[in-house]
Amino acid sequence: MRESSCKKRKIIAGTMLTMVILTGCGSYNGARAETTTIGINTNGSVVNAIVEDFSQSYYDVDELQNSVDTEINDYNSAKGEDLIKLRKLAKDGKNVRVIMTYHSAEDFADFNQETFYYGTAGSAAEGGITLPDSLNDTDAKVAQTSDIKNYADRHVVVTADKSRIVTPYPIAYVSAGVKLVSSTEADLSAVKDDTAVLLLEK
Repeated sequence: MRESSCKKRKIIAGTMLTMVILTGCGSYNGARAETTTIGINTNGSVVNAIVEDFSQSYYDVDELQNSVDTEINDYNSAKGEDLIKLRKLAKDGKNVRVIMTYHSAEDFADFNQETFYYGTAGSAAEGGITLPDSLNDTDAKVAQTSDIKNYADRHVVVTADKSRIVTPYPIAYVSAGVKLVSSTEADLSAVKDDTAVLLLEK
């Protein structure tokens, strides 16, 4: 797992280490993800497709399944409802593919114990989430914070995760290091700041 992966999602890497004893718009389902990707749907739900190397002979799918099930059940039990679900966990060639769904960005952040916000820019500011002094638009033009405040009703993603991310609406502005893959997908692996910010068109 990448160092930037959240604490809870490290259950996958942690299980592997235990085995060796030290050793777009609309709906996203993660089924075709070729690398670890977080997708946000228009209803605010989050789909996390985790794709990791699983080629070592001592890796065990059943043990991994049990670990993931336990973490999810513990979370849902504590919350009193099924907010997180495991949609798929299977060996896929040399990789393992895990697809989890979260009721909301808040559940993703809470479960993974890392920064992950999805909502309007105005609500982010009210919640104490600070945007960078400037963001770049899709043509690499700089937008100052004073300009961005004009877009308080637009949705924004603020995340500490450095995976790929798929947004429900086109991306208008991004923070340093974010690489656009398409109008609704970004690669965050080169981001050096603690968090990446994506301001959407609506």
